[in-house]
Amino acid sequence: MRIATTRKIGALGALAALFAAGCVTTTPPGEVASHQFDPLPSAEVGRQELQPVRPRTPEELLAAAEDALESANAAQERGDHEAALRDYTMMLELLVQADVEPEVFYNMRADFGRILGAATEQMRLAGRNRPKEWRPAQFPGEAAEGLPIPEPLPERIARQREKIQQVYPKNFCAGLNRSAKYLPYIQERFVEAGLPRDLVWLAMVESQFHPSALSRAGAAGMWQFMPSTGRRYGLRVDSYVDERYDWKKATGAAIAYLTDLYEMFGRNWPLAVSAYNCGEQRIDQVVNASGGERDLWRLLETRAADRYLRLETKEFYPKLCASVLVAREPAKYGFSVSPETPDNTVQLPVKGYYALEQLDQACGLSSGTLKALNPQLRLDVTPFDEEYALNVPATANDRFLAALKTTPQLQPGVHVVKRGESPSRIAARYGVSTDELMRINKIKSARRLQVGQRLIIPGAGQAAPSQASYAAATGADGRKTYRVRPGDCLYDIAKAHNVTVKQLQEWNGLGRRSKIHVDSTLFVSAPGEALAAAPSGQKTVHTVKKGECAGTIASRYGVDLADLLAWNSLTKKSTILPGQRLVVYSSAPAGPSAEPAEGAAVGASKGAAPESAPSPAPARKHKVAKGENPWTIAKKYGVSVEEFLAWNKLDKKSVLQVGDECLVCPPDAGTAAPAPTKVVHTVTPGQNPSTIAAQYGVGLSDLFKWNGWSKPPVLQVDSQVIVYQ
Repeated sequence: MRIATTRKIGALGALAALFAAGCVTTTPPGEVASHQFDPLPSAEVGRQELQPVRPRTPEELLAAAEDALESANAAQERGDHEAALRDYTMMLELLVQADVEPEVFYNMRADFGRILGAATEQMRLAGRNRPKEWRPAQFPGEAAEGLPIPEPLPERIARQREKIQQVYPKNFCAGLNRSAKYLPYIQERFVEAGLPRDLVWLAMVESQFHPSALSRAGAAGMWQFMPSTGRRYGLRVDSYVDERYDWKKATGAAIAYLTDLYEMFGRNWPLAVSAYNCGEQRIDQVVNASGGERDLWRLLETRAADRYLRLETKEFYPKLCASVLVAREPAKYGFSVSPETPDNTVQLPVKGYYALEQLDQACGLSSGTLKALNPQLRLDVTPFDEEYALNVPATANDRFLAALKTTPQLQPGVHVVKRGESPSRIAARYGVSTDELMRINKIKSARRLQVGQRLIIPGAGQAAPSQASYAAATGADGRKTYRVRPGDCLYDIAKAHNVTVKQLQEWNGLGRRSKIHVDSTLFVSAPGEALAAAPSGQKTVHTVKKGECAGTIASRYGVDLADLLAWNSLTKKSTILPGQRLVVYSSAPAGPSAEPAEGAAVGASKGAAPESAPSPAPARKHKVAKGENPWTIAKKYGVSVEEFLAWNKLDKKSVLQVGDECLVCPPDAGTAAPAPTKVVHTVTPGQNPSTIAAQYGVGLSDLFKWNGWSKPPVLQVDSQVIVYQ
């Protein structure tokens, strides 16, 4: 399920704030306002000189407006509408005081329209009074009916069934085996709710029954909920707990959501299931654009479906039907099932702040046992400010209760507020949400934060680690890496490795507001510090041709990509251009675009390869293996994700199947190409370096290099920018 998340701004609060900012009381024309006041008492306070007040700069006003917006959003989520209205109004007043150029708002008109549209949709959805938990026997009698699968079988279902058998049979069989651990509970809940039994296989389509699945779009858990949809159906998603990974609670939320969708689309399961994938608003849009067509099979063939629906959504219900057919009779389709045994667990209440790893040791359990049974605990610790029910192996019941009495609790991390800090900036430093930070510390307004105030930081429960505990590992390419632990922040990691926070953000592709997560790996050394293999073999100079990339060149000469990049002072994000010359050290013979280095031995003619060993052809195709995706494949061959997707006619939401063959260089790689063409671009209103780079399909870093920019420039209309194509 992939439902676009909307901006956390309440429609009611935003509109009320706009009215509050725009309403002014005036005296009717032709009338003169008069007021009668009592005489003022004579002043008794002596004259004194006051210090002049320094006006706040536009930057300070914009920063204060940003803090007011985040505070308003947090208040809206807490249900404090009065505080939200007050903070939204304050945000608008600060923006007016900052005297922002009208052109800025004009250029953002599309964003404003998107936000208002999303707010309107949120208000419409909120008015439907959705339940937070499923209600038993909502549709009695329908559980035994199953899903409506047409006969004869539509071509879309037949095609998906063939894919299950031929493209990813191993993954599907693994999902069948894994489903045995969860199906007894899930089927019982679906039957109690009166939903078709076949719907349980939606978990196969979404995650192959993986409770810890996470998509690139941010959908998580067995039922692939986005954070906003999960919260709407009663799932807790915060710094400590993400109940999208609690498969039992997520099953209840999925039942509630499917029930609502079924009612919303007139008890039409094909439309309801399709909406589960792309969102109810999108299906509404397609139905309306097609003239009210509600038969999914006819709807999928309309021009409206081609315009508004992704391929994934078009194939979603057919894929579910195909999964149901195979799951009903797996042996008929060549599958031999070895069911996994359900986990034998009990839930025990834990009151206190414990690390799961320490409880594993105290109970005599293997490392990671409690973490595997409780994937919803994001920081591998129990919430310190509440009682929490933990999943524990039933065989370790008594040992666990005894361990709670002897295992020392963690001490919450503390931050002392400094001048100029706000809840949002403190939360960003520690990688937690502003709302969670304010909730735990009972902060009702961001403006009430006091210098010297001590704040409890969610998840930062370990004692402050020493410098030695930040020891870095060395990656395969020689760069130093560090694995993030609970309580870490970019500032402390940077300080421990003698680098700046800005360098960490650049090396790891992090923005100013990006968060780091436990167990993620960060580069803590520059790309140039990679330890390349010592040059050996024949040194040649390769002239880059059109369509070639660093990965295909490295494959051509039989060298590691990391070595090729280090020899030429490049990184995996560098862009190489036709005509560029790269140094290669390899025992492989040089191809037609390679030249011997100065002083190197040559054959009969310059650049010719020996007849006994023809140069290998560059790698053109890659066969997708288990666990691979466009990002990992592009990284392996040293190409950008955008290039890989374009060559294979994919988009960022496409899913690769095991066994698929993908191009890792352009279809026309190897053809002759002219030298790069210099283009002088004239800036038009609303353009910036990012939009210009996207327009010409070049890298932003290259654009900066070509124009000698050291920092983001402010482009004036009619100014000129150099681009090489």
